Order: sequence, then structure tokens, then C-alpha cells
Amino acid sequence: MKKIIILLLLAITLFGQEKYLIYFSDKGITQEEFSSAKHLFKANDLGISDKAIERRKKTLGKNYLRFEDLPINESYQKVIESKGIKIVNELKWFNAISAYLTSDQIDELVKFNFIDRIEKVKSFRTISIEKNIEQSVNKSNYSIQYELNYGNSLVQNELHDIPKVHDAGFNGEGIIVGFLDSGFDWKTHPALMNLDVLYEFDYVQNDNETADQAGDVPGQDGHGTAVFSIGAGFADGQLVGPAYGASFFLAKTEDISSETRIEEDNFAAAVEDFEEMGADIITASLGYSLFDSEEDSYSYEDMNGNTTIVANAYNYAFDLGVVTVAAAGNEGNSAWRYIISPADAFNVLAVGNINNKGILNSSSSRGPTSDGRIKPEITAMGTNNYHADSFGGFNAAGSGTSFAAPMVAGMAAQLLSAYPYLTNQQVRNIILLTGDNFEEPNNDIGYGRMSILRAVNFPNVWEYESGQFRISKMFLEVENSSNQQVIIHYKINAEEWSHQSISANSEGKYYFNLSDVSINDDVTFYYMFNDTSGATVREPSDKNYIVNLSENYVGFVTGVVEFPDELTNEFMLYQNYPNPFNLETTIDFRSPRNEFAKVTIFNVLGQKVKEIYSGRVVHGLTRFIWDGTDDKGNIVSSGTYFYSVNIAGQLISKKMVLLK
Repeated sequence: MKKIIILLLLAITLFGQEKYLIYFSDKGITQEEFSSAKHLFKANDLGISDKAIERRKKTLGKNYLRFEDLPINESYQKVIESKGIKIVNELKWFNAISAYLTSDQIDELVKFNFIDRIEKVKSFRTISIEKNIEQSVNKSNYSIQYELNYGNSLVQNELHDIPKVHDAGFNGEGIIVGFLDSGFDWKTHPALMNLDVLYEFDYVQNDNETADQAGDVPGQDGHGTAVFSIGAGFADGQLVGPAYGASFFLAKTEDISSETRIEEDNFAAAVEDFEEMGADIITASLGYSLFDSEEDSYSYEDMNGNTTIVANAYNYAFDLGVVTVAAAGNEGNSAWRYIISPADAFNVLAVGNINNKGILNSSSSRGPTSDGRIKPEITAMGTNNYHADSFGGFNAAGSGTSFAAPMVAGMAAQLLSAYPYLTNQQVRNIILLTGDNFEEPNNDIGYGRMSILRAVNFPNVWEYESGQFRISKMFLEVENSSNQQVIIHYKINAEEWSHQSISANSEGKYYFNLSDVSINDDVTFYYMFNDTSGATVREPSDKNYIVNLSENYVGFVTGVVEFPDELTNEFMLYQNYPNPFNLETTIDFRSPRNEFAKVTIFNVLGQKVKEIYSGRVVHGLTRFIWDGTDDKGNIVSSGTYFYSVNIAGQLISKKMVLLK
């Protein structure tokens, strides 16, 4: 009875009131004053965690503290509260607060010179869930191919190569992912209860409970529970999400009790809090365009990345180093058709919905943004995904970009757990450049289907010490590879090509330290290795990788010839290395075209010791390793030997020395 009375009194108090954003003209200090006195401010005193500082430094360096981090002027807030107005949310980045106001209160507040403007908080319809697109779950038999038993979630994981990357040890560990949604019933669900949830908050009822509670519509937490489980759930034999090893922040920002389900200030407040606490990735399966009243609705022209508060909150979070992910929307078959906010934000990964065959779901929202940017950026499976429900069970009857977005967020966490030093811009670029449509992105599927295997195998460059850069690469699950050793071919700016043998470390990563490079240098490179049959593999097969150290990211060079300009019409045999050698040595030669070749080892008497290879080679560089054994596998004695390559009627030999 007491709860009913309290709710009734609250309803009477708020009658005639609507929520508004009150923007202040300053923070009691100007931008110029802050810049000159920045050294006096401590990030921790401003509520910024050490984890957030660490992430910000990757993107901003020493200048990681911003004017927007300053709190809202306390004296201004006291004036507001003295008028009997209760502050709902404080938005430091926007220098604003939200509160329920009457028209009389608005008339009184606008008289204060420290108030810049007052605007009504807009409430949005959330992204709808498309139910029962397919009546049956995408069922899969347990696969003994992988270490984990994915149960009925195998299809959605296999489509993006997630199990292969799990088997390599990358599950989001060490990364913090923030989820914004309608609520989360995670504490007792078998797929969620053991996850590392560091923080949860209900921005609707202003408490620490994100599951259904008094005042919520039953099932309020259903959507968020499903989304969370798709991105991070773990129940052996039932459901496995890509980022089950990560840590999590959860924010309930949506009220499903009416058609106007989400309020801009709740979303922005949650994004601010997540960033300050150290989130690496923030994902939202919410999105907004149409309102209950037409006069409050956004237009397509407003989908320009900098009009809505939710888009601007995402923009600022990205500026501070956060990877931002958003569902593109399910408006593809509606009159609206286009993406919705915050999928229009700059640098966000807006996610479209494909089915288990990789085909775009017709309901998935399309691009471009009103200012002409490609949307969505990437696609993931969001049709008939297997997921948890808010009743402790599992349910497959739900589809939409809401379910595609957590797949991408989870895979982004896998990528960051593999390479923790990556900036959010590098993460975004790598995901786009490894989409299966990256060469011809469009406004239906963007850069195409994401593959986390392609993403973790994509090379990246990082500054491991001041002014010292390193190229890092993995070759996980490369078909037929036996790449204990790999040759990297590289050139800096317009210099001559060089090459060097590199080996994997204990994590399976191939590092190459760049020497004599400077900021703004271009480094062009590719890799060569032998597969298990002895044939030479070039990666990429018909392009080069290129990195500009001022941008600090790796991309495919555009407009290249089919093979690099180092290739000539000459057949060349290089000196083996090392030489002299003890256990094994590397033999390199270059062919001007695809040809039949024979590689043979002879002793000083001209007797054949071993035939290393006989077969076709590709044009370009070919590499073989001799381990000092003869055709019978016996280890030969120390001494001088010759290696000969016979290709296209040409025979070239060189001398080498084996020392034991």
C-alpha cells in the first residue's frame, strides 16, 4: 500500500511537468582559463578512473584531460534546486542538467544569465524486435572441431569465425564492454550469472537494479537480457557469446511502459559514466528517430551525426578512445527506411542484419546518412539468433539489428584482447578493411560481413616505445600454413625493397621492428611463407599492405598493380642465411613468372644430397629451408655444400657451409 501511495504522490507532483535539458552558459571557468591551469586539475578528482586514463592516453597522449571533464558549476545547480526543482541527470559533456519543469518554472529560469537555453528532452521509440521471422532455431549439432560446445549458438558464431579465435585464446579478457538497453536479468540466468559484471545502474528508476522490479512493465528486461547473452553469454552446450571473457557495465536506459521508451538524457548520462569508469567498448541496441508527436520527431536530415544528443554522446566517447557500436535499425521495410540515431554518429560501427547465409535482411535499415556517409558500416548475423530470455531459459524467436550489434561488439572485444594496444580508430579501420565487401562498400551492407578471424590476422602497427614502431601479425587458421618462419618484405617510402625472416612468439604473433623510420613515413610490406605442401604463399596475394606512421593504422594500398613493383623479368638466387649455419638455413630465389622449378642440394663432389623441391612456383619470391638432412632423413656431416635451382632452363648454384 505504501508503494502505491508513493507512486500516486509522484504522479501528482509530476502532473503538468515534462522533462527538459537546462544548458548553462559556462562552467564557472572559461576554456582559456582551463587550458592555462590544466596542470592543477587531477583526473581522478574529476571522476575519471585509471582505466579510462589509460584508454584515453592511447588516443590523446598527454592531453587526455578535456574542458568537458569539468563538473557542472555547483552554484548554478544550487540555484536550480532552490526553486524546488529536482535534478535528474547531470551531463558534463553538454554542460547541462535534466529536470522536470512546469511552464512557470521555465519562465523563471530563463531570466538567469548563467542559463544558455532550455530544451525539451525528446523521448524515442526503441528499435522493434522482429519476432518469429523463422519458427525454428538455427540448430547445429555439437562440433568436435572446436574446444567449446556452442550448442545452438554455433551457427551465429561460425558465420563470423568466432570459434577459431576462441580456440586461439581470445575471448575479450581484459576488455570492458558497456551495454545500454532495457534491463538485464543476469544474476540468476545460467548463461549470464558467472560473467564479470563490474557495474549496473537503472537510469530510469535511479537505482542499482537493472532487472525487472516494482514499477517496471513485466518483461522490461527481456530485450537487454537477449542482447547481453548474444554478445557475451556462456552456458556450455547451450550458448556462447564472442566476448564471454570480458568485463561489463550495464545500463538500463529504456522504459517500455509507453511508446516513448527512451529519453536522450538517460542515454547520454550512461555513456558519460561508462567512459569515465573505463569502458573500452560501448554498444547500444537502441535507436531513435520517430516520436509520439510529429513536432518532436527528428527528420532524415537530422541523421547527420551531430544533431541528436545520443549521436553527440557517442561522438565524444569516440574522441576519448571508446569503440562505439550501434544497431542500424529495423526500418528497411518502413517509410523511414534509413538508419536511426546514434547509428548516424561519426566513427560509430553501425551494424546491419544478415541471416545465417550472409544475406541482408530486408528490414535492416539502409544508408546513407543525410550528409552522405556510408551506412551501415558492417553487418553481422541478427536473424533468428539463439539467445537467453529473462525467465532463465533460452529463446530463438527474435531478430533484428538489435541482435547483430552485440555480435560486432563482442568481436571487437576479442580483437582488443588480442592486441590491447590498439586505438579505437585502429579497431574500427581493421574491422572495415576485413569486411567481405571492403573494396566496394555500399549503403545496404556497408563493408560487409565481419570476420573476427580476418580481423585478428590483419597486420597492425604500434609504437611500443617512444619513436619505435612495430608491425604485428598473426596467421591463425591460415589454410595449409606451416609458418614457423615467415619472410616480411618491406620498403620505407621510395627506398629499395628489403626482406627479413621473422618467427612467432609464444602467443603466435609475428613482430617486425621498424628501424630508421620517422613520423609521416610510408611503410609498404607483404609476407611470404610456405604451406605444408612446400608451395610458396604470398599475403596479401595481389596487393601490398601500407601504413602511414602519422595515421598509425594499416590498410590496403589502392590502385596497385597485380603484384608489387619489385618483380623483374630476371631469375635471381640469393645467398642462403644464416651462412655458415648449424641447424638449418633459408634459401630464397625469385622467379619472374609461374614456372616449374627444382631445388637440389649437392656435396663438394657433385653428388646429390637432397632434393628439396620439385614442382611449380609462383612468380615472386620463393623460400625453402634446409635442415641439414639427406633424402633419407640422415643428418649430414659438417662441410661445404652447394644449393642449385633449376627453373625454366636456367641453373644457378651457390655455396654454403654447414658447421656443427
